[in-house]
Amino acid sequence: MSMYDIVDVCEECQDVVVENPRRFVDALVNVAKTEVDERIMFGGVRDVPFSMSVRGIRSEYVNRLVQVEGIVVRATPPRFFAREAKFRCTNCGFELTLRQSIAKPVPPPSKCPRCGASKTMELVEEESLYVDWQKIV
Repeated sequence: MSMYDIVDVCEECQDVVVENPRRFVDALVNVAKTEVDERIMFGGVRDVPFSMSVRGIRSEYVNRLVQVEGIVVRATPPRFFAREAKFRCTNCGFELTLRQSIAKPVPPPSKCPRCGASKTMELVEEESLYVDWQKIV
């Protein structure tokens, strides 16, 4: 999505996108979920008014939208990650969905919250939500 397209629709939105991109993306996801589908594809915003080198990124840019210029030297192969992992108890059928983080994945529950049985929570792969990710250096 181009920043020019965003400004054409709403001039004030440019500040929101740059200052609080998470709020903007959440709003887009909510619209897309009601208009399109439950499973959302994430993209990026291009044509940001300013760009910087990787060395120019500082703590003041945390949680803000920045455009980085540089040359990719190394990249890992694309991998998938369970963003929302759904677990089901093999004993009682209780289902539990846990939101995962790439930085700190959540292990499967050791006990079922409903029946208390140990080691019965199994990942339901076909009902979990996966996203692709890649590390670029």
